[in-house]
Amino acid sequence: LLLNRDTWCGPGDYKDPDSLAGMIKQAWCSALKVDAQTHAVLARFPQRPVSWLTRGDNTQLQQALSKAAYLAKQETKATGDGERNFGCSRG
Repeated sequence: LLLNRDTWCGPGDYKDPDSLAGMIKQAWCSALKVDAQTHAVLARFPQRPVSWLTRGDNTQLQQALSKAAYLAKQETKATGDGERNFGCSRG
């Protein structure tokens, strides 16, 4: 997600349904068509969920592009059958 840091400076309280994290959990559960009250744990957040981009800071831009490239990597994505892949990375 790309958000304006002046509006959302971070995920907030992970247990608060009105925080950004809470809204992400609710949206994820809605996409899966499951009850958010009982299945909110299905939404996972990385240890460092926030990256700041400041105009003109090429280091920040390269770090953000590196994270995006990881999410879009081809090596472990199942393709070819036309179906969506909801798999996960395995370390």
